[in-house]
Amino acid sequence: MKKMLLLLFAFLVLSSAVYAYSPDSSYVALYADTLRSGWRVNRGGGAVTPFELWIWWLPSVRGIRAAEFRIIYPTSVIQGTVTASDSLSIQFGTLPNGMAVSWIYCQHDWAWSHHQDIYLKDANPAQIMVSTSNASGKLQIVWCPPVGAPIEPVRKWNNFCLNYDCGTAVHSRSWGAIKDLYK
Repeated sequence: MKKMLLLLFAFLVLSSAVYAYSPDSSYVALYADTLRSGWRVNRGGGAVTPFELWIWWLPSVRGIRAAEFRIIYPTSVIQGTVTASDSLSIQFGTLPNGMAVSWIYCQHDWAWSHHQDIYLKDANPAQIMVSTSNASGKLQIVWCPPVGAPIEPVRKWNNFCLNYDCGTAVHSRSWGAIKDLYK
């Protein structure tokens, strides 16, 4: 019984440390749903396979107030309707050419900026990718005030894979950085 309580205590301490962790960098990710549970789709048996693309942002400890990016689409997809989040106050541009967006309020947790209906035309392996904006040549975010709203680069969490399993989204960290998560 004592071992079981000790294991339960260790689990609670470690899990609370993981959930309390805020990344030191901001990330952008492409997902197939609002739960952020998958980032790939395979062509079905019909002429085209419809699917959804969600653009999600994970802020660093400094939050996100604005972002600049673009989406690169392979020729194997047909781009459908784009819906912007109600939490955006401003958006300029288009997804394939580059977007500049600003949220109404500072984002401190996962937030989506756009949702798009897409149609997959063939069974060839390909990827939909987040990239730098055509206007500035950068993939970047703006921190939240009051720190002066500086600009910082964004890391890509994943690409959206078509017709193949592209694995899991993994980013390298030093052993010291991993140990720091549990201090």
